Amino acid sequence: MAFRFDRAVAALRYEGEARDLVHHLKFRRRAPVAATLGTLLAARAVAAGVEADVVVPVPLAWRRRLARGFNQAALIAEVVARGLNRPLRRRVLRRVGGGEPQATRTGSDRRRLGRASFAVRRPRAVRGRRVLLVDDVMTTGATASRCADLLKTAGAASVTVAVASRSV
Repeated sequence: MAFRFDRAVAALRYEGEARDLVHHLKFRRRAPVAATLGTLLAARAVAAGVEADVVVPVPLAWRRRLARGFNQAALIAEVVARGLNRPLRRRVLRRVGGGEPQATRTGSDRRRLGRASFAVRRPRAVRGRRVLLVDDVMTTGATASRCADLLKTAGAASVTVAVASRSV
């Protein structure tokens, strides 16, 4: 699979304690864990020389956000944006469709979903800008690639993906 983002950085490998942290955040609703993950990710982005004009979180389906009480990617992105002294643009992307958890899908299912799962709601916020797309976990890279494709189609100059934890 050819990814549509320009590069990716991750704070942690998705295993052991890092996996536990992500699970505490997502499934046990421990929102303060996002500050720890965001701080680690901001430090990793700086160390990697990431250049960005705006920070955009991967959106969560409204039903999942309502059930969880927050979008974990947005909480992490808020800390990253503060750490990099860059504006956070929460509503650039939106999720369309049901938002079935990615963890329940196979890699081929994730890749096959295509552009239908997301849409750009505010293209002017990214046009001509270097976008830092933030998510909690990258497994196959399909979500990040889909979002990057849409952001570039909307005019983003580049898209770097920054994830708290990565398994690929």
